[in-house]
Amino acid sequence: MQMPVVGLNDADLIHEMCTQNLIANATLNPSLRTGFMKQWSVYSKDFGWIVKICLFANRDLASQLALAYLIKGLDQHHLSIFISETVGNSGHYVDALKELSQFEKTAMNSLTMDFDQLAETVGCKLQGFSDLNNRINATEGVARISDCEPDLIISVRFGLIIDQPIISLPRFGVLNLHSGILPQYRGVMATFRAMLKDDSHIGSTLHYISDRGVDTGDIISIEKIPI
Repeated sequence: MQMPVVGLNDADLIHEMCTQNLIANATLNPSLRTGFMKQWSVYSKDFGWIVKICLFANRDLASQLALAYLIKGLDQHHLSIFISETVGNSGHYVDALKELSQFEKTAMNSLTMDFDQLAETVGCKLQGFSDLNNRINATEGVARISDCEPDLIISVRFGLIIDQPIISLPRFGVLNLHSGILPQYRGVMATFRAMLKDDSHIGSTLHYISDRGVDTGDIISIEKIPI
């Protein structure tokens, strides 16, 4: 991968990194994931580039693993972690999904660090919005995020939809890593829907969040793998 030209401003540097497929590839390919984390570290040290980043995630296995990798690669930056408690409709589950949910909880408990411990490793307290009845866009929710003074927000499987007052907070915007190929598979269960249609590939999409639409922002990168 080509190093960015010295003198790029922060926004251009972030965009350069994103357009190299780094984050999307990292979630699908372990060797690329390692390279992505090393590259973040190189940028931080060589360019003296420290930003305040809010990480938005969900309380599930995929998010727990993603956070563990992200905080290793972002350790030069000031991090805050916000969590949602569910993605999509949390109503009635069929038996198979109940079994899968229980398996996921067991797997999460077997990991080295839980969400609170992950937050502690970066010197912050895990925050959420359940005490606000998940009204993240209410005045109290916006203020909670604004207090972190984010330069950038990175969302991975976050279960709440954010409105413009939050989207406009970070000067470098809001990035979302969606577990599906956009624009074909917006919303939840994208991978399962692709498999149900007998698609030849599944994938991840890195895109901007520019409004409250679900997975509708400008696409930065798509990484596909065959199935």
